Amino acid sequence: TRLPTTLPTFTPSKTPTPAPTVWVPTYRQAYQVETVSDSINHPRGVCFSSDASFAMICDEDHRVSRIDFSTRTRTIVAGGGGIGNIDGGGTSASFNYPSAIVVSPDNTYSVIADSQNHRIRRYDHSTNQVTTIAGSSQGFGDGQGTNAEFFYPRSITLSFDSSFALIADVSNNLIRKLTLKTQT
Repeated sequence: TRLPTTLPTFTPSKTPTPAPTVWVPTYRQAYQVETVSDSINHPRGVCFSSDASFAMICDEDHRVSRIDFSTRTRTIVAGGGGIGNIDGGGTSASFNYPSAIVVSPDNTYSVIADSQNHRIRRYDHSTNQVTTIAGSSQGFGDGQGTNAEFFYPRSITLSFDSSFALIADVSNNLIRKLTLKTQT
C-alpha cells in the first residue's frame, strides 16, 4: 500500500464561529444549604410531607419532631426523651432509638421504624397518638401485627397509595413488606 505524498490542506473560515453559550451555575444558585431547625441530638430519620410544608424527624433522644417550614419551628410531637416502648398520646409515648420515619402521601400519619424496640409504629398527625402496628420483640417472624418480629428495623418507605410499607430489617438481612390495611 502506498501512502499519498501530499496531505490535503485545510482552510479556516474567515468568520469565527461563536463559542456556545454554556450556563454554569454558581454554588449558591444550585446547592443552597441553610439551617432550618435548632439543635437536634443526632437526627436519624427525616421525611418531607407531600406538600413540602413540614418535615418529620426522629432523633437519638427517642423523640419525633415536626418542623414547620413557614415558621422554621420545631415541635416535639411524640416521645418524652427517655427510652421506652409505650403507645400513647404525644410525649407520653416512648421510643427506643427510632431510626426512620416516612409521612403518608395524604399527610395524615407517619410510620416510624422504632429500631431498638424492634417495632413499627404509627403516629397520627391529628390526634398525636402513637400505636404499634407491627413487631413486638427481637427476632424473625412473619405474622399479623404484633405477632411479627423484627431485628433492628432501620429504614422504611411507603408505597404511593399507602397500602404497604417496605422495611429494612437490618440484622435479619431482609427487606420486609408490611401490608397496612391488615397490618401483616
